[in-house]
Amino acid sequence: MATINPFAGDNEKGDVWEQGYLAGFAEPYESHFRPFSEELIEVYWLGEQAGRVDRLQPPDDSESSGLEGYSWVSEVAEGLGEHVLLHALGQSFDNIFKTGVGGLATLVITVLSIPGDVQLRPLNPEWSGSDGQEGDIYIAVCPYTDHEMVIEGVMDSGYWAGPGRSNFGDAFSDMKNHGHAEAFVARCSLPDVTCGPVWPIQ
Repeated sequence: MATINPFAGDNEKGDVWEQGYLAGFAEPYESHFRPFSEELIEVYWLGEQAGRVDRLQPPDDSESSGLEGYSWVSEVAEGLGEHVLLHALGQSFDNIFKTGVGGLATLVITVLSIPGDVQLRPLNPEWSGSDGQEGDIYIAVCPYTDHEMVIEGVMDSGYWAGPGRSNFGDAFSDMKNHGHAEAFVARCSLPDVTCGPVWPIQ
């Protein structure tokens, strides 16, 4: 079941909450800080807590999901093998993945050279599937907008993205090398016209 962003109707707070969620999910045993105002840092921490809770629970253990007994991979090793099972993060990320100019969807379309008439939709938060399906591209992305413009992969919007990869493991290495806890690997499926954050499960 997808986690609901309580600030989804507020572009600024919704974006900050989602960044906190990503950091809490990626590093559930770490405390994170970003130089936001006092009000926004509280929103970030609420998102961080929600991401931490989701990471420490099974991805979806309902009988209908077919994922009973699965858990999130706690330590993702470099050089993952083929046929990794992936699951979408339990959040739709509508704020950071806004489809308007400057959103992460625009960044992904630009980096992957996807034709301009293709409209990517957010990945269903309950999606799961194997790595390397035909038409899948994996890309490490960071929604933090204060990257220095001299860093390779930083766009005019301030977002960062690595190159498109054919498997999750290579994109995960790009994400770890980038270093921000808010960074994630997005699975972009051209056949499904969807894109969103994924994490391996076992």
